Amino acid sequence: MARAYENAADCTTIMAIRPSEHTKHLFLLIGAQTGCVAIALWMQHFYVCSLAREAMEDQAYTAMADAIEDAESAIIRRGGDAVREDGGGQEVPGPVRRIAPSQAIHLVRMDKQWRILSSINGHDAERTVAPAVGKRLVWTERRRRADFERSRPGTRRGTVDLPDGPHLALVRAMPDGEGFILAHRSRKAVAAQATAVLPDLALAGTMTLAWTFALLGMTTFLIESRAHDRALRERRKSEAESLARMRSLAQTRDAVVFGLAKLAESRDPETGDHLERIGIFSSMLSDALRRDPSFADRVSPVFVRLIRIGAVLHDIGKVGVPDSILLKRDPLTKEERATIQTHAVIGGECLKEIEQRLGSSNFLQMAREIAFAHHERWDGSGYPNGLVGEETPLAARIVAIADVYDALYSKRIYKDALPHAHCVEIIRDGAGKHFDPEIVRVWLTIESRVAAIAHRYAASTDAAAPSSAGGDTAASGGRGDAEKPALVSAERDRNA
Repeated sequence: MARAYENAADCTTIMAIRPSEHTKHLFLLIGAQTGCVAIALWMQHFYVCSLAREAMEDQAYTAMADAIEDAESAIIRRGGDAVREDGGGQEVPGPVRRIAPSQAIHLVRMDKQWRILSSINGHDAERTVAPAVGKRLVWTERRRRADFERSRPGTRRGTVDLPDGPHLALVRAMPDGEGFILAHRSRKAVAAQATAVLPDLALAGTMTLAWTFALLGMTTFLIESRAHDRALRERRKSEAESLARMRSLAQTRDAVVFGLAKLAESRDPETGDHLERIGIFSSMLSDALRRDPSFADRVSPVFVRLIRIGAVLHDIGKVGVPDSILLKRDPLTKEERATIQTHAVIGGECLKEIEQRLGSSNFLQMAREIAFAHHERWDGSGYPNGLVGEETPLAARIVAIADVYDALYSKRIYKDALPHAHCVEIIRDGAGKHFDPEIVRVWLTIESRVAAIAHRYAASTDAAAPSSAGGDTAASGGRGDAEKPALVSAERDRNA
């Protein structure tokens, strides 16, 4: 509760949700999701490319199997070998010429030691890579596939190494058992076929990513916006409730503080609305200081609010002063004056103990400083600690001027009220001695407003003297001439 004013002042800032943070979060979320989708599409593209290469190889093996079967059939029908056509000799079987060249497949017949006996076809564009007759090939078996072996019994898949690189190869035993027919095709050519379709796949992946990004962005934006709006409404509702509670606590605190101060003041029936006036005068002067370049960095709007309620506790220590001294009409003795001066220490220690129990806060700290030091003087002649200059806290220096003005302008049990002009003259003369000269300078710029407020309160209570400018109308109480600084000081020791 002690920080209610400060927290309430900050609530407007807390409730102002910066759109840039939501936008940044939204873009970060969309970017993360898009990144995940992009990685997934890249992995999919890599997998599809691998499948495309495998599919092309399967297609090549199927074409080679067809070529071998056609070659076998042709050889069986001719009753002998089909050799490579080079302008003479036997004609290459028609089916082989139709299938093999179109697929860039080479067919050779080998013995059981894998030596080439003859080339069956030679009309394709890649015949320059055909292995020479008599060359022994190095066969590497590939992983067996049950579905292929079931559809092509007796065939085996593998690879052979040729001068232009590895070739896919398919081998099958001849019907007479005297060797093999081997079909082979350049692996590079098969990979080139697969590569030819990859740009289309990459383009499709890019388009998919673009559409996914757009749809994902719109969907995420709509969902996030709704969630954000709902969270924002709930947050604002919660903060509004918190603000209402803090304001209620602040009002309760102010009422308790004002009630305690009023209870202490009630022992003097002639002080009237002293507490209200002190709070108004102090906050008015603080607001003027806030706009002055010399104090702008030390006086904030929160300071102005706190001093209005903190100032009412300035004389809370008078609860420890006996009525026989506090309400005495005659001049005080030296001992009595020393007793009444203890109210600053009593009030300050009381607030200090409260601060230790409840925890430190700007409000309690300011109230304690005001109670302790509002009777200190700029020249060091004040009490209780004889602080000099800015050793006295700023809030206490502000309340000192408000307190003296109200004490001078108001009627007391031992004195009549002074006119406003005399009060202004006394405060002006006290600059640099009793009061901070810079604060007096600012106070003089608002003294007409101070007079208006003081006159309004005086009119409502009929307890103040007319606000005339004539110095000869000064009244004197049981202490003598109130215009003399010594008596003014005595009056402040008594009742300021």
